[in-house]
Amino acid sequence: MIKSDIKTDVKTSTIFKILEIGISASIPLIIFILGMQLTRRIEDSKNESAKRYYWNTKWNEIFFEKYKESLEKITVLLSNMELYRNLAQQGKSNDKEAKDLIVNINELSFAVFRATIGLKIQSSNLLGEENTFTKNLDELYLLIAGAINNTGVNLIQIFEKLKELHKNAGEIFDKNIK
Repeated sequence: MIKSDIKTDVKTSTIFKILEIGISASIPLIIFILGMQLTRRIEDSKNESAKRYYWNTKWNEIFFEKYKESLEKITVLLSNMELYRNLAQQGKSNDKEAKDLIVNINELSFAVFRATIGLKIQSSNLLGEENTFTKNLDELYLLIAGAINNTGVNLIQIFEKLKELHKNAGEIFDKNIK
């Protein structure tokens, strides 16, 4: 009986040693596999973040280029409107210079309208249909149209609305770059 117990103990001891060696050998392999999976997930996450950052950066570049172009058109339009008003006050509204300004003002007002629509589309893509930027952009265009049509809108009102629009544009940048 003791002999069989010894054989059983030897067999059991041998099995435990084999299991111990197998487990000892497999732990580094398991850690390696888990580490590789974790590394792959981290790399995928980094790549996704890089893509999102690139897209947001590109979107901001396009948005602010269009915004800058719009502001330049508005500046030229308002300048030409003031030049025309000065000529009209001097009684020169029928001079060639004044007539050329009227043609230019009409062309620029259409360009400003197109630029306004482009900015609304871009800002709506990020912020949704109803947002403060597009609301202020609409109000700015109405003020400019009112100034063109001599409805009592003055440049101070337009400049105040431009300040609000600049603030909104900064908020769009901040929101999009996060």
